[in-house]
Amino acid sequence: MATTVAAVMVIGGVPAVAAPSAVAAVACTVTYEVTNEWNTGFGATATIRNDGDVMDGWRLTWTFPDGQRVTQGWNGTFSQTGAAVTVTNPDWARTIPAGGSAQVGFNGSKGSANRPPTDFAVNGVACTGPNQAPSVALTAPVTGGTYTLPATIPLAATAQDSDG
Repeated sequence: MATTVAAVMVIGGVPAVAAPSAVAAVACTVTYEVTNEWNTGFGATATIRNDGDVMDGWRLTWTFPDGQRVTQGWNGTFSQTGAAVTVTNPDWARTIPAGGSAQVGFNGSKGSANRPPTDFAVNGVACTGPNQAPSVALTAPVTGGTYTLPATIPLAATAQDSDG
C-alpha cells in the first residue's frame, strides 16, 4: 500500500491539515488448485497474482461451498468462521509487488462435496483479474426493450429503408 507523507506547517499558530494517505489500487487474480485428495480430506493451494499496485500487507478471503474446513495451513495465518476463510500475510511475505504473486497452501477436510470456492477477494476487493470485458446492454429505440449481449436485436424498418 502506498503511503503519502505530508509535513505539518504552523501558520499564525494554526496547524495546517495533512493530506490523507493514498490507497493502493487492488487488482488480482486467484488460482485455486486441489493438489491432493483422499477419502476424507484434500490439499490445495491458492495463488494470488497481483495485477494492481504493490500490496504492502494482504488478506485473502473466500467461502467454501460444501462445508470444507482448513485443518492445517502454511505461508499465511489462517482463520475460519463457518464457511468463510481468511488468510493474512506472514511477516516475512508481507509485500506482493505489481505483477508478482504469493501462494498459500493448506490441508482440509471435505464437506458434502469438494467444489472449489469462487468468491476470492484480497483486502476486501474481489479478485476478478485485470482488463475484464465489460457487460454491455443496449436499448432498442423502437421498442424501448433492453437486451443483454449476446442477443439478436430486432430493428424496425424506417421510412427511408422502405423507400430506398
